[in-house]
Amino acid sequence: DDEEEEEEEEEEEDYEEDYDLLDENEKDMITTDELCEIPTPELRSKDKALAILEAVGNYAGFVIRLSIGMRLPMMLATGLSGKVPYSKYILGVSAGAVVSMTLQLLFGFLLKDSPALIIASVASISTFPLVIPTLVAFVSWVSLMYKRWAMYNRQPAPGEEMTS
Repeated sequence: DDEEEEEEEEEEEDYEEDYDLLDENEKDMITTDELCEIPTPELRSKDKALAILEAVGNYAGFVIRLSIGMRLPMMLATGLSGKVPYSKYILGVSAGAVVSMTLQLLFGFLLKDSPALIIASVASISTFPLVIPTLVAFVSWVSLMYKRWAMYNRQPAPGEEMTS
């Protein structure tokens, strides 16, 4: 019990230090309850993503159905998170299917007499899911290779021994 009380006192001191770092205008705008909700560096991106998913969970199926090229990761994240009830997910996917299929059929009907325009439309829609992941992978690879190159070509500081 004494250890728990000490930990609580340390946490309170940390919050007080954070509060002291704020300037006078910011102190007036923030309440004690809001101070406890200030995001800390410990909040990971996974937690942020789950919070967003929980906030918009009812619409997740609908948004996923209308997304181009990113359906699988979004479906897996939604399903594995457990934040969206199965019935609401199915309802959202169904509503998204009605909207997306209607739009696809409408575009097909409007473009039935111009095959070149159809090919151009499909190519422009397909570019995003094909090019963006490839570009991200290439930039990641270049970044990793640059870091590796910089690490091996680093000059030792004066008085520092070169390690291999």
